[in-house]
Amino acid sequence: MRKSIRQIKDEVRGERILTDIRKITTFHRIQASPGYRAAAHEVLNMLQKEGIDSRILSYPFDEKTWYLSHKSFLEWDCKDAWLGLESPVKKRLTDFQGCSISIIQKSQPIDCPKEPIEIVLLDQGPKEEANESLDLEGKLIFIREDFKPYMDWAVKKRGALGFISDYMREVPGARSRADLYDARNYSSFWWTDTEKEPKTFGFVLTPREGDELAALCKKMAEEHNKDKEKAARPTATFKIDSSLYPGAIEVVEAVLPGEKNEEILLVSHLCHPRPSANDNASGVGAVLEALRVLKRLMEDKRLKALQRSIRVIFVPEFAGTYAWLADGKNQNKKVLVGLNLDMVGGRQTKGYGPLTISGQPHAAPSLVTDMAMLCFDEIKNSAPSLSTSFPVPMFNYYQG
Repeated sequence: MRKSIRQIKDEVRGERILTDIRKITTFHRIQASPGYRAAAHEVLNMLQKEGIDSRILSYPFDEKTWYLSHKSFLEWDCKDAWLGLESPVKKRLTDFQGCSISIIQKSQPIDCPKEPIEIVLLDQGPKEEANESLDLEGKLIFIREDFKPYMDWAVKKRGALGFISDYMREVPGARSRADLYDARNYSSFWWTDTEKEPKTFGFVLTPREGDELAALCKKMAEEHNKDKEKAARPTATFKIDSSLYPGAIEVVEAVLPGEKNEEILLVSHLCHPRPSANDNASGVGAVLEALRVLKRLMEDKRLKALQRSIRVIFVPEFAGTYAWLADGKNQNKKVLVGLNLDMVGGRQTKGYGPLTISGQPHAAPSLVTDMAMLCFDEIKNSAPSLSTSFPVPMFNYYQG
């Protein structure tokens, strides 16, 4: 066993993993999108070049189809999007071609009316009564926190056209707004029923850009209060060339065959925005290298043939996992264990890290979770690379 582990370790090349990651991160890989589909075919091409048995499985996604307890959603395609400040100065604020997360993903299409639209700063919190005096009809609202609390009253009820946000999701002990002052928060409309949700759109600023725009809004409001001839708010023009339609998601499946009718399942999610290398091109790159190395070592007779098959699925995270599990062809497979490779190489000491334990659902109680925690405690005692303070958090079962 030790000899085999050493052979595998010596064969692994970080440069190859990094090359694969660079290829994957060129695709804007939002779940159920042409960009994700292109990335899936690129991964399939990598596998087939190595002679690995692989294929693409396609599943309909259309807001009507369910996979186990997961409802599918519409495919989204965005060809272009931008937001430009028109007054008091002209300045391009966001550009989808340059930064794919500069808009809220799955934003509805919009082409700015002929006249620039006012930007209304909402800095009194998400409660409607705190913003009672503001006219939002046909305006762009500028919000500085999570957009969800504003959807019902600001968009649906008060007629806001769309919004701008500089919200940055902070993680205590791991990252603050100041740590990511020039980054944009990855945000999306996770609608599963677009008929019931507001048909709106959003643009994303960095915290630095947001602070500058907020200062401009406040300055103009103060000057307007002193001189009514001056404009009260900045204005902007914008465009989003996007579409939502019934489509599909793809799961890339690969197999290294074994001698027994038993399988080890490796899972790694291929989705997420461009570039998003850590989450999760890193996991995909690691799995590709593992398959590559194992196949070469077995072909060279340096490793014995596998006793159990290794099956890999590259998925659009939970959506693809549910679809693959619901596929009748997969329900009779004898999978002994599954390992999810997500954010490989992330800092374990910051936030929850890439190494976590997920608890079992209450509907299927098991000793597995407690056993896993016990195993990690033993590993920490024997592995020199892991300190005794190495955190391995345990999370409750994800319901979806």
